[in-house]
Amino acid sequence: MSLKVRAGVRKAMAAALLMIAVVAGFAAPARADDPPPYGALYTDAYYFGSINAARPGTILLSESCAAGCYNYQRWHSLGAGKSPSGHSILKLQSYLNNQCVSSHASTAGGTAYSAACSTHYENWEVFPVSHNGGTFYVFKSWGAWVNQGLHLCLQANGNPAYVRMEPCDATNNRQRWG
Repeated sequence: MSLKVRAGVRKAMAAALLMIAVVAGFAAPARADDPPPYGALYTDAYYFGSINAARPGTILLSESCAAGCYNYQRWHSLGAGKSPSGHSILKLQSYLNNQCVSSHASTAGGTAYSAACSTHYENWEVFPVSHNGGTFYVFKSWGAWVNQGLHLCLQANGNPAYVRMEPCDATNNRQRWG
């Protein structure tokens, strides 16, 4: 093979490798575990990051981020599989202290806590709900369902107020998070 042909082959191989690298770079999965902070939908008003995790191991508060969200009001989701009905199951973990939102074996009217991300009570089955052209999410406690047979969902109850575990109702704006 002549030097000219070898040089052409090398250029073609380099171009092919470059194309593969570019395509692979674009094909890399996006970080699906970092949505914007979740907030509850109150009568068409949306409060970003309204769950406050400033006190690990304690009751969670719903608070407005009107003055700006801080790290203790920022959460990200961690995939934890699928339910038998095909809904996503995830954990909501604090950016501040790595604690998760937990139903903490609550019954109806009980409060949500921040806790280590170690049991079914920190897992949430996610139900997408359409509202005015947008999508919001209802978070059902997987632990309350599996361990207690209860359909309990996260519900914001004001600003500030405790985040409660209440019977799931996808039509209740206080249970719709986005």
